[in-house]
Amino acid sequence: TPKGLRAPPRPCHYKSKGGLEVLREAQLNTVTDAAFCTASLSGFTAKVDQLLMENFEFIILDENQGAIWRPLAPLFEALITEGQVPSRRKIHALVLTLLRTDNHSIQQAKKVWTAVVALKLLGDRNIPVALKTYHEVLLGCKDLGLHKQSLEVLDTMHSTNVTANVAIYNLALAACGKGGDWKAALLLLDSMRRSGVAPNAKSFTSAMTSCTKAGRWEISLRLLEEMKRWGVAANSFSYSAGIRACDQGGQCERALELLDDMTKQGVVPNEHCFSSALNACSHGGQWERALTLLKEDMVIAGVRPNRVCYGAAMKACGRADRWSDVAGLLESMDDLGVRPDAVNLMLALEACRRLGWRKDASIIFKRLLSVTRVVPSRALEAMLAIYEDGGDWQASLSALRGAERPTIISYNSTLRTLARSRRWHHIITVAHDLAAVDCLAPTMETYRLLVCACEETGQLAKRTGLLETLQKRIYLVESSVYENLDGFQSDGTSCSIRAARREVDLLLDQDSCR
Repeated sequence: TPKGLRAPPRPCHYKSKGGLEVLREAQLNTVTDAAFCTASLSGFTAKVDQLLMENFEFIILDENQGAIWRPLAPLFEALITEGQVPSRRKIHALVLTLLRTDNHSIQQAKKVWTAVVALKLLGDRNIPVALKTYHEVLLGCKDLGLHKQSLEVLDTMHSTNVTANVAIYNLALAACGKGGDWKAALLLLDSMRRSGVAPNAKSFTSAMTSCTKAGRWEISLRLLEEMKRWGVAANSFSYSAGIRACDQGGQCERALELLDDMTKQGVVPNEHCFSSALNACSHGGQWERALTLLKEDMVIAGVRPNRVCYGAAMKACGRADRWSDVAGLLESMDDLGVRPDAVNLMLALEACRRLGWRKDASIIFKRLLSVTRVVPSRALEAMLAIYEDGGDWQASLSALRGAERPTIISYNSTLRTLARSRRWHHIITVAHDLAAVDCLAPTMETYRLLVCACEETGQLAKRTGLLETLQKRIYLVESSVYENLDGFQSDGTSCSIRAARREVDLLLDQDSCR
């Protein structure tokens, strides 16, 4: 290990063949502060595990992921060659090649981070970098929401006296918006003003988005007012961010006021504005206003409602127990050619359950199976409740066995349906399946149905075996609950588990006395 540099955490692994050149002299003995190690490759079939650079921690890469360094290998080779300074064009081409190869999200994040480190290294060596190169790296940070790395790029630009324009600041603000770093976003806006760079609507919108994501909806609304004082005209995206902030803060009336203000200012609302306003109506209990927005205001504005808009309106009607309107909205989606998603279909399924529309519910449930691989537990429970009301034990049993992760509520629903149809043997079979499922605690109702089925079929020995299995399961669940509660005994869940355990113990005692 050269003096002044710490030893690597694990050795570098290199192949002996494949065009690998020997590590070049990095002038470690002459200028310690500027020393760094890298692998210079011609064919690059070897796997680079790490690079040690000045003032940076080790960059550790898996052996199978070393190829992400390939585009930057010539750059590092040029940097360790005495007297050779790469041009701005060459640096830009190398960084561009790095960022635009292999769009896998994990690999892309590592490559963007690599480019950020490379820019810092170049800045520390006073090697000029073109503004468009910084722009490309910030674009990568923005796409992946790497807000901390975007701030590092801006620091590098400041330290090398490279003037950032509004486009550069907007990319950093957009990265902060994705990452929810509202404090950094506000500091960037202040930095723009102090630097003489006038923020535009995109700048404020990104800052508003970051505040809304961080739960600072009041600040987001203040930024919307700040735009007017700065003479920046708000666009549809700015208003959309403001309406989302109102929705998050439970300010339904304020959200509708912003939507009306858009029309007065001559700004045409887009689908994001309407979906945010519809969500605000849903959370504020304004189901009538939600239907008006969907069926009238969006038509007047010439905006075609999407599945998100319909979903928000359906939630608003569902919360007001307007289930016939929920079912009607699904029909409206079909008429307009809007393909419903799982959320829309689940809401319509619940509406059919509340209205007792068994045939329609079965059709919707089949549609739900076609749009999602795993049926949500709430949708399965709703469908099983419909089968239970109709006494369709065969459909209930088939739906339960076809589900990937049924809950104890789903099991109990099917068991009740089977009990009402006096299908006792099927109850015992379902109980066996339940006993084989991990992390599902049977309820008191489960035990009662099982005991009743065994008594009806005269299988007392099987009843005892199943009860012993379920007894072990409930002991495991009980111990897990106690561990999570740190011995706190007054929790309702622990009380119900203890009551179930006592009843199972009593039943087993009765079996032993027979």
